[in-house]
Amino acid sequence: MFRFDIITNLAMLIGFAAILGIGVYRREGSVRAAYCVLFCICLGAAYALKLGMADPAESIFMPFHKLYNFSEYGSAGVLGDLFSYALPYLAAGFLFMPAFPRFRMLGAFIGGLLASLCSRIYFLLDGGGFVTDEYLFAGIGMAAGCALYILAAYIFRKKIDFKEFKLPFPKHSSFVWSLTILLIIYTGIAFTMIFGSHEPYDDIAFAANAYELPADITLDCPLSENSDKLLMYVPSTQPIEERLMAVAQSVGIYDAITAASGVYIAENETGRVTMTESGSWVYESYTVPEGDLPTQDEAVNAVFRFFSSRQILSTDIDKVTDIIERTNDTTGTRIGYDIYLSSSVNGSPIVNSCAIVVSVRAGESIVKIRRYDCDIQAGAQLNGISQQKAYEAILAGRGTNTLTAPAESVMVNTCDLVYMQNPTQGYYLPVWAFGCTAAHQDGTTEDFFIYIQADK
Repeated sequence: MFRFDIITNLAMLIGFAAILGIGVYRREGSVRAAYCVLFCICLGAAYALKLGMADPAESIFMPFHKLYNFSEYGSAGVLGDLFSYALPYLAAGFLFMPAFPRFRMLGAFIGGLLASLCSRIYFLLDGGGFVTDEYLFAGIGMAAGCALYILAAYIFRKKIDFKEFKLPFPKHSSFVWSLTILLIIYTGIAFTMIFGSHEPYDDIAFAANAYELPADITLDCPLSENSDKLLMYVPSTQPIEERLMAVAQSVGIYDAITAASGVYIAENETGRVTMTESGSWVYESYTVPEGDLPTQDEAVNAVFRFFSSRQILSTDIDKVTDIIERTNDTTGTRIGYDIYLSSSVNGSPIVNSCAIVVSVRAGESIVKIRRYDCDIQAGAQLNGISQQKAYEAILAGRGTNTLTAPAESVMVNTCDLVYMQNPTQGYYLPVWAFGCTAAHQDGTTEDFFIYIQADK
């Protein structure tokens, strides 16, 4: 069933094509009218192509805002908008002068802008976001199509009888302008790809410091002055069905996968694995636990044996962060433990993310696993800053710390590479973690961390 906005826009476009075609037919004949109708068909095709695009989440009135924020969006964002908003109007731009011979590229630009705006009136009146670039790119796309027509007219001027086909032949000045504009567009795309060839990513948004560092900071560990290449990690691109199948088969579930409402399930008589589109998953065992209750150490050992014998995670287990004793809700007797684990990648801990919870019951049975984050894989290599440069950044007042009270002095004891997630994209970026000891005014001390993002 068509949406109401689609019906409205198609009716408006058909009406415009009919009025335009009839008017031109009466004045200039059927050939010119045919060009007008073809022009309207190309506008309809441009509208149809844009239907598959996600609607903007918010209004952005700054023209070419992604160019102004190129470090955030990179070439992928800029070229994505160019191809999404400009390319659909290229064919209509090519037919613009045959349909409207009195106008040139400026008229094509204004026509593309107005055509794009008119096609979005229903969306805008319904509370949708106004994104300036969407309409400007539509104008650029139609102007580029008009420039291509002018260029093609000069190339084929000796092979085509323009009067017979009632095609307008542009002036020499129009040819110069069209060639100039096409060269500018080509050069702009080339430079965008060259300077934005890396995958754009957002920096980590560190929490605000509860307490600022004191002026008295001393160093009690060696720091490297080498600036090495560092890896960033990105969410896995493996299809979710393949990821679910790998997890399910590692726990002995080989049945077919079912999917409903964005949730994927693999299940048999022994257990079930449920995975969401975000990549988080839960394993539940249907086997009734039997045997003696494990001690805490036995439960932890059972968890490490379980993961070491299976290729179930894309990261490594770093350490146990918490152990919670579980009891029967009715009798209050102990039934086992929930073991909370943190992850690491390539030997570097992942901080504040990749939490895994494993439920261990009688007979050291693993009855449930909850993985809260998705699988990850190595992404781009980044230019890193040295430990010494990171320490100098701390002395300059940058970075974030985990102090819980004002400190009189700070001793820096260690410096290690860790990873943190930038929540906007799910990327895991390298961070220098300085292990420190703070001396408070009351004579007590506190161990805490200072974090500095490790890439340039």
